[in-house]
Amino acid sequence: DLSESYIRKAVDCKPEKAEYLDSLAWVLYRKGNYKEALVWIDKALKYAGDKPDGVISAHAGDIHLALGERDVALKLFKSALLQSSSELDPEQIKAKIDTLEKASKK
Repeated sequence: DLSESYIRKAVDCKPEKAEYLDSLAWVLYRKGNYKEALVWIDKALKYAGDKPDGVISAHAGDIHLALGERDVALKLFKSALLQSSSELDPEQIKAKIDTLEKASKK
């Protein structure tokens, strides 16, 4: 709750900063509030432009997956691998992609 409070203040100060919007979405996701997280991650993607940071795309994938939107999540995870980010673990993303691709073949 404290993290959410701080990041909401940051978003209030800079409402078009993709990284802040992503952080708010991630806090909400971690709290299980997936629908509200989706609203904020969509804003983060919008303000990030054509090539968002890989972490933002990966977070978007996790949120869509939590909402049962597997195809959208798969697309976002694949996109995350193509985008640079020192904070992104490519092996973790590849594992998510493999899991989703195997599930879709069943």
